[in-house]
Amino acid sequence: MTARVLETENLSKVNSAQIINVYPNPSSGEFTITSNKRIKEIVVYTNNGMIISRMKLDENNAKIDLKYKPSGMYFIHIKADDSFKVEKIVIE
Repeated sequence: MTARVLETENLSKVNSAQIINVYPNPSSGEFTITSNKRIKEIVVYTNNGMIISRMKLDENNAKIDLKYKPSGMYFIHIKADDSFKVEKIVIE
């Protein structure tokens, strides 16, 4: 299954009490995700919409290692409790 992500500006549905951060961005391929709510799933897509990583979890923090992926732009979809966030990430 593939999905195509076209824009990130209107794809976030984060309630005002929820904070989701992805850092550092850009990075060499290691990203940290933090949230004040439980993160349920993280999916990373190429800019062509191909899924390259999927993690199911139930934690407030996560680390993603994408050092093995080529440099470029990717999209990360983060589901946390009753909301989600899509963020553009860059591997240098």
